[in-house]
Amino acid sequence: MAQLYRRDVPGLPETGEGEDLLQVFWCPFEKHGDSRHDPHVHLRWRHSEDVGPLLQEQPAPEVVGRPELVPSRCVLHPEDIVEHPHPSVLPESLQARIDAWEGPEDDDHPPYIYDLSTAPGWKTGGHIAWRLTAPQPLTCPECDTEPHPLLTVDEREWDPGTASWIPLEDRPHADIMDANIPTGVSPGRGRLTIAACPRDPSHPISLVTQ
Repeated sequence: MAQLYRRDVPGLPETGEGEDLLQVFWCPFEKHGDSRHDPHVHLRWRHSEDVGPLLQEQPAPEVVGRPELVPSRCVLHPEDIVEHPHPSVLPESLQARIDAWEGPEDDDHPPYIYDLSTAPGWKTGGHIAWRLTAPQPLTCPECDTEPHPLLTVDEREWDPGTASWIPLEDRPHADIMDANIPTGVSPGRGRLTIAACPRDPSHPISLVTQ
């Protein structure tokens, strides 16, 4: 599904074994994971020098649950951004301060939830966008540490409400049909976050579908 090199994504967790390549695999059928509500996702950490040349013909699964679970082949263009937590996880006092800062809806201030919080699209790190449910507690089953977002898979890189997050390389052709869905992937409810234990990324992962 995705292959990330530390040279391109320096914020990847440290594994303790010096691996500099993360490969993310998932089953192209929904509800095949341990919870029976999510896809089965597998992380594989490797040393980049152990990886051979790319295959000219990429193997494709013969049977899939939905075509939207098989990414279109594309190249990543990593871009550093700063995003802030989703409003629902902030203290009520801070939410009130943000509401006061935003002012009336017709004001020129950018909406916090769309322009400053939880960027859309495929991303590493960052924060979870609790769009459909209230925030849920996440706990590593091995050490009780709170998992951190490792990779978010989103059906869109932007939409009309989040146009401020359009990636730099996409801005010249942002008006072209389907330019905001380069991978063609739409997991679950549209966005899947893979969260990993910050103490040891080899511990079991947590999945959040929003």
